[in-house]
Amino acid sequence: MSQDHTQHVTSVTDIGSAPSQGREDFRLLDNDAFRAWWFSRLVAQTAQAALLYGLLILIVDQTNRSIYASLFVVCSIVPSLLFGLIGGWAADRLPQRALLTTLNVLRAVVVIPLIREPDNLFVLFAVTIGIWTLHQFYSPGEAAVMARILPESRLADGTSMGNLALTLAQVAGMVILAPLLLRLPDARPFVAICAAGYAVAAIFMLDIGRLRPRESAGRTIPFNLRRGWEIATSSGRAFNAFADAVLIAIGLSSLLAIVPAYLENVLNTGANNTVFVFAPAVIGLVVGLRIAPPLGRWLGHGRIAIAATICFAFSAAAFGAIDSVARLIDTAGIPLASVADQLGLPTRTAATMLVSIPAGFFSAIVNVAARAVLLEVAPDDARGQVFAMQGVIGNAGALIPTLLAGIAVDLLGARPVAIVLALSLLVATIAAIRYARALPVETKDAGASVPSGP
Repeated sequence: MSQDHTQHVTSVTDIGSAPSQGREDFRLLDNDAFRAWWFSRLVAQTAQAALLYGLLILIVDQTNRSIYASLFVVCSIVPSLLFGLIGGWAADRLPQRALLTTLNVLRAVVVIPLIREPDNLFVLFAVTIGIWTLHQFYSPGEAAVMARILPESRLADGTSMGNLALTLAQVAGMVILAPLLLRLPDARPFVAICAAGYAVAAIFMLDIGRLRPRESAGRTIPFNLRRGWEIATSSGRAFNAFADAVLIAIGLSSLLAIVPAYLENVLNTGANNTVFVFAPAVIGLVVGLRIAPPLGRWLGHGRIAIAATICFAFSAAAFGAIDSVARLIDTAGIPLASVADQLGLPTRTAATMLVSIPAGFFSAIVNVAARAVLLEVAPDDARGQVFAMQGVIGNAGALIPTLLAGIAVDLLGARPVAIVLALSLLVATIAAIRYARALPVETKDAGASVPSGP
């Protein structure tokens, strides 16, 4: 932690104006505050990814119906509906470093009951709800903190680096930590390590140092739970980015609900192979995270968010038409079947692994580009509320589709549901674009107009 907080804040501000900003050797991790934030995110998200994946596997192992996978996803939705807006408001009003440190400690405490009863279905769902409840306060605060560490010109790069930490955490948590530890005869060591991860993240969060003062310092902001929505609908550019982020969240939640059935009924493998089958998506995620900032600066973050949302819908449809996709790949001259045979994989499984790459790529593009736009347009005293509103609407919008997906999969199968989901995402994206055209296009600073379009 920097001993001279005043000097530290000044150095953070200077990053945005220094002539070296555009140099290729500039690294965000050279910023002490950003580095502490990044490692806190990496460790906390590793624990979170491992824990949530482990909870899903433990629940699936004890049940044999897709509705339980849907209920698991619902456990992430209900806390958002109840506490999301309050969490966003609190993130903008309370001291953010102290809030995030305390929440990491509380997350470690919440998982302790699993150490006593790791096989109790009620405890599994209760811990899931507890973790997601604390997340409603943590997520908007974590997003808002980054904007107080970096200058506006570096927000897209900071978002990309933050999502890179998230991707690495998901690999470490879901591909390495959880699968290895869940092979043990007892789940208690796995739970204990996840709790320790949250505690370590709290230590990193303390090391951020004093944050740049909020722009609203010195004036009172009323308790207004609608403020995030007002900002998101203040311009066409803001609304398009907001809608893209929401739709991606809905799409991912709905896909998660059908994954266990898809693996078992379409790929004829167990749900515990989820990470293996969809591991190639990490390639798309990493490439998307790296390419999103420069691509956004070239074409506009709003434009690429819209395009990537539409492409993600087509990727989701590809899962539903996986046999046709496999034939199309062979027609294109790619020897998918022979490669799959050499790897000892069914052709359908190999095609699914291949399709997961663009799905990961386009979801990463949307997350980086849409968040960069929202960080730019939102005032400093309302960023947490904007992201909280995004989470609430995304989870509210995902509630019915997720439940219906779990039920429909048991009745119709996973592939038709994936196609219907993709068509719904496409229609919703087009509707959002049309709605955004009726809104003004303004910057957040002086209401100055900017070129129309996303």
